[in-house]
Amino acid sequence: MFTKLTLRIEKNVIEDAKSWADENRVSLSQLVSMLFKSLGQKRKPVSDLTPWTKKLMGIARAKGKKPPTDEELKESYVDYLEEKYK
Repeated sequence: MFTKLTLRIEKNVIEDAKSWADENRVSLSQLVSMLFKSLGQKRKPVSDLTPWTKKLMGIARAKGKKPPTDEELKESYVDYLEEKYK
């Protein structure tokens, strides 16, 4: 069952959310629903992970660097493919 919800949010936050939703082909309602659903999910704390898993998590993270954005990853992959198939 669906019900209507009214929220008060800063205009710039709404615009950013709309942009993100458009880029990811979901409605704003779906985005809010996904957020609310994720709040109910239990996540395993990092301290409960095995040492091996913690080590693997560190492989993907470069110290002092922000992770690449989806656009940067896509661009990097396209560059790789262009070079590969020259």
